[in-house]
Amino acid sequence: MAKVTPSPTPVGVERGVSKEADLGSSRWQSCKSIGKEIRRYLSTLDLRFEDASEEVNFKESLENEVILHGCLAALCGVIVIPVALVPVFAREFSFMFALGDVRSGLLLTWCSTFIVVLSYLITSALRLWKGWFKKWNWELYFMISASYYALSLSFANFWHMPLMVGIRPESVWHHDARGTEVFILLALDGLMTCVAMYVPVRACNLWILPVLGVGSYLVLLMAVDSVFPNDRHLTVGALLALTSMASNGAWRNEKSRREKWQALLRVLEQEE
Repeated sequence: MAKVTPSPTPVGVERGVSKEADLGSSRWQSCKSIGKEIRRYLSTLDLRFEDASEEVNFKESLENEVILHGCLAALCGVIVIPVALVPVFAREFSFMFALGDVRSGLLLTWCSTFIVVLSYLITSALRLWKGWFKKWNWELYFMISASYYALSLSFANFWHMPLMVGIRPESVWHHDARGTEVFILLALDGLMTCVAMYVPVRACNLWILPVLGVGSYLVLLMAVDSVFPNDRHLTVGALLALTSMASNGAWRNEKSRREKWQALLRVLEQEE
């Protein structure tokens, strides 16, 4: 039986295959270098100390300030929630609580938010006044409470909540709900700015608030009908810019605080 010898590959084809392989290899190397640069940049954003015990001590040094300013923020929330909602539901004179009514869902959501914020206010006041709850992770507790409040702003508002269940807001409320979008923007920005300026939450945990609060609102703004659909890109851009500035300000404050804290430790060690 005669042997069948394979025909040699044309030189042009070999060169083409070689060029494609080189091109694929260069692309892979460029992707790897970009990935390394991204990881290096992200590592610079993590301000935590390499020594775990040193990081724990730094966190404990911030605890009283987190509790105090978090307590004041919770007090503002306890005042703002009923002031914002009671007049609205007083005008909804035909409202009767029913599980199938979207207004009932909104009211229940904000009642639960009020309970969460009030619980933080009471427990933080007891921590400052009586010294209770010393073993609690107050930084995480504050972030959970603030994030819950931010999520309620995004989902349980007069405009978006009816739309999420397929009902036009105009057919639900007696008042004009179109102003809600501007109010939510101001409330979210105010919450982010207050936390960034006054509550010294570490950057390793602070990202939770903008991701859950601002991120969820941006998703709703794009997925659900907006009050001003033609200006949606402006709203998204403004909210992202304000959130970025607040987060960067908090990061810079924490970096400066860490440097001062380490310098103080060195001075105390030298005095000893």
